[in-house]
Amino acid sequence: MRVIAGRFNAGRVLALLAVVVGVGCWAGQASGTGQASGYVYWANAIPGVKTGGIGRANLDGTGPEQSFITGVDGPAGVAVGGGYIYWANYSHGTIGRANLDGTGADQSLITGVHNPYGVAVAGGYIYWADELDGTIGRANLDGSKPDSSLISGADAPTGLAVAGGYIYWANNNSGTIGRAKLDGTDAEQSLITGAHTPTGLAVAGGYIYWANQEFGTIGRANLDGIGAEQSFITGATEPDGIAVGGGHIYWTNFNGAIGRANLDGTGTDQGFITGAHYPSGLAVNVSATPGTTGTVVTVRANTPTAFSFTLSTAGQTVVSHSAPRLKLPTGKVTFHVTNPISSILSHNFKVCDLGTKGKKCPGWHTKVLAPGAASATLTIDFTTPGTYEYLSSYSDDLLGGMRGYLIVK
Repeated sequence: MRVIAGRFNAGRVLALLAVVVGVGCWAGQASGTGQASGYVYWANAIPGVKTGGIGRANLDGTGPEQSFITGVDGPAGVAVGGGYIYWANYSHGTIGRANLDGTGADQSLITGVHNPYGVAVAGGYIYWADELDGTIGRANLDGSKPDSSLISGADAPTGLAVAGGYIYWANNNSGTIGRAKLDGTDAEQSLITGAHTPTGLAVAGGYIYWANQEFGTIGRANLDGIGAEQSFITGATEPDGIAVGGGHIYWTNFNGAIGRANLDGTGTDQGFITGAHYPSGLAVNVSATPGTTGTVVTVRANTPTAFSFTLSTAGQTVVSHSAPRLKLPTGKVTFHVTNPISSILSHNFKVCDLGTKGKKCPGWHTKVLAPGAASATLTIDFTTPGTYEYLSSYSDDLLGGMRGYLIVK
């Protein structure tokens, strides 16, 4: 049994998740390697009292600030997007917002919500899950035009994520993961079944991730709900929030720690960040280099199947062999590329110059990445709108479908 913000919450969660692949870039147009930087944010929900706060640390776990934002009223889900941090005030029934440096906190950006849990930001909107009402709400990023019942019929929804044209949520009571289109239509409450009091939820790199609070595990499935692994990562302590970014999975442990693992589930560190106060919601904001601007794209080779690419930004996820077109703005774009599955072949990632295509096209490319933990970064300044081809130019990868298009506008 736990108490959050003065409320007993037996057999249910308070943590939500939001995943944010943020903005950032590296200078130049050449291929290279590097380590993404940014921040991890979490909600410190203090049992027995109504106040709490938002904590923050560097993406590598250094420099933790447990009181980065204070005066939050029973914080639950956390999200980052559009230059702001958003959180759910579970006790107060509002959605709060602050600048990325923690200033300008507004605890009542959105009001009239009953028990908001998860929050997510994508495509110019903020979304929230209302556990009490069983609904998913949505409003503009400035809090205007709120719609508290964009989706109804959920079963104590907690974790929430938006990616690839869909909204996903965790049904805490029924142990399922639901999904609907961005306009709220075609809601499916049981896309994934068999979860155990699922709380936090994240969608990235062709996978859905969720926290099984009761079993102390992190689950994972393909975007279509197939291939569910309820114990993809084990050994967590009542995990709540979960987020993916910078080549890692992060989750909150109720014992006051933030855990982290590689995207393939290896390298688990249950005490990656310590000293939090019953942490719940979690978000990751990735920027290639602090203080710069641009767009970050996460690229995973051999995901979700062999000889395919999955490309993800804050609001999109595409798979090369099924929905290969990724929309990007003009300007600098950094591709963070991994080839995480240790049992599959080596690949590279190449982008052809405008008007060219094919294996031998002029353009930009990463080094060849061996299967496993290898990674590389590639930054391109797209100054001219148009359609660019991406592919693996190594060996015969094109024959297997490792190609698609970047639509730059």
